Amino acid sequence: PGSGLLCCRLLPEGWQPISTGRRRRGVPTPLKMRPLRGLTGLLAALVVSVAFAEVRRLPHHSDHEFVPKLRTLAEQHPGHILNHIIIKVKESDARTHHETANLIASRAGAGRVRRVFRHGGKHEPKHEAAGLHRWYKAEVHETAFASRKAHATIDSLERVLNHSEAVGMVEHIEAAFAVRAIGSTATAGNNHKSYNGNGDVKGGVRRRASSSSTPNDPYYTNGDQAHYDAVGIDQAWGITAGDSGVTVQVIDSGIDEDHPDLQINKWVNTGETDCSDGVDNDNNGYVDDCYGYNHADDSTSLQGDGSHGTHCAGTIAADSDNGLGVAGVAGGMDGVAGASLMISTVFGNDDTDGFEDALVYGADNGAHISSNSWGYTVPDVMSDATKEAIDYAVDAGVIVVFAAGNDASTGNWYPAAYEHDLMVAVAAAEDTGVAADFTNYGDWVDISAPGVDIM
Repeated sequence: PGSGLLCCRLLPEGWQPISTGRRRRGVPTPLKMRPLRGLTGLLAALVVSVAFAEVRRLPHHSDHEFVPKLRTLAEQHPGHILNHIIIKVKESDARTHHETANLIASRAGAGRVRRVFRHGGKHEPKHEAAGLHRWYKAEVHETAFASRKAHATIDSLERVLNHSEAVGMVEHIEAAFAVRAIGSTATAGNNHKSYNGNGDVKGGVRRRASSSSTPNDPYYTNGDQAHYDAVGIDQAWGITAGDSGVTVQVIDSGIDEDHPDLQINKWVNTGETDCSDGVDNDNNGYVDDCYGYNHADDSTSLQGDGSHGTHCAGTIAADSDNGLGVAGVAGGMDGVAGASLMISTVFGNDDTDGFEDALVYGADNGAHISSNSWGYTVPDVMSDATKEAIDYAVDAGVIVVFAAGNDASTGNWYPAAYEHDLMVAVAAAEDTGVAADFTNYGDWVDISAPGVDIM
C-alpha cells in the first residue's frame, strides 16, 4: 500500500514478516484462505503475520454519548464529516428494507436513499446472509448541509436517535466520515517517485551492480529501485517472481490503462464474454467488468483521480523482465507472467466512493489479496459498514492489507487499526529499517516496509 512495500527477512523456514510487535492475546485458530498455486514474492509473508489476530473493539458511533464528540469534531474539523448518514435497517415483515430506509430518512430530515452495497447478482444470497443488503446511505439535504455543514449531518443522526419509532427500525446508524488516499499527497509529502511509461523519472538515480539472476528492467538495474535491496528481493525471486494464479486487488485511484508496464499482468474476468456489450454476462452485479471496476464513478473506465493507484499496481506486479521501466515485486520473470492485478477504483474522476463495495467485489470475484491505500482523516473512527465489508472479505479467505497512514501519529487509524484474521497493517520505513518520519505506528501495526522514495 502507500505506506510501503512488504518488508520481510528470509529465514530457514521461509519468508517471515519483520514484526513491529503487535500484541496478540487470542488463541491460535486455523486460517481460512483461498487456495493458492504459490504466493508471489514478498506477498507470501502476509500468511504468517496474521496467525494470532484479535478483533479490536471499535468506537461506537450510534448512541447519544457519541453525539457531543461529533459536535466537537464538527466545530474543529467540519470537513471530516460528510453529507450523509449510514443506516443498517432491522428486518421487518411489514415493509421492504428500502421502504424502511426511506422512512428512517424522512424522520431524519434526509433525502435520497441508496444501498451501500449494490445488488450482487448471483452473489446476492451471500450478501443477504452477511446482512450487507440492509445497509443504506441517506443524503442530507443540500441546503441544510450548505448552511450547517457537518452539523447538518449530526442533526439528522440526532433526529433518528430521538424518534422512538425510527430508532426502533434501526440496527445501526452513524455519521459518514471522510476518507482519503494514503500516498504522496498525504502529510508525508513526496514519498514516491513516478515513472510515467515514457522513460521519464522524477527523482535521483542510484547505480547498483548488475546481476544475471535479476530482471532486466532498466530502473531496477540502474539502481533506482534500491529499496528492493533492503528487503532482499533477489532472494525472494529465487523462490518465485510471481504467479498469475494469485490475484491481487488494488483498491485505489485506478490505473493508467495504457501504461506500457501494466499490460501483461492483468486479472481477466473470464465470465464477461464481451467487454462492451452492456450486459452483465456473468451475473456478478457488474456490467462489462473485464479487468475490475470503477466503483466511484460506476464505470468500466479504470483510470481515476491521480497516479497513486498506477504506482501501487506497478509496485505489486508491473510487467517485469521485459527490458522496460520498473520491476514489480511479483511481476514475473523469464517470460512467465506475474500476479494478476484486479483494479478497483474508489478515487474516481467524478466521485470518491465505493470502498465497501470494492472489498466485497474482490471477495466475490476471486481476489486472494486486497491492497488498500486509504483511510479515515481522523483517528478512532470507522464505519460499521466498512467493518462488515472487511469481515466479508476475510471470511472469504482474502488477505486484506491496509496502509497505516502518514500522520506521524500513534493514534488508532482505521481501517488499518482494525484487528482481524488476515488483516495486515503496514507502516513505512526508510531503507535502513528506521521508521519513516511521517508514518503512523502503534501496537496495531503488523509489519514495516520501505516507503520513502519508492519507484
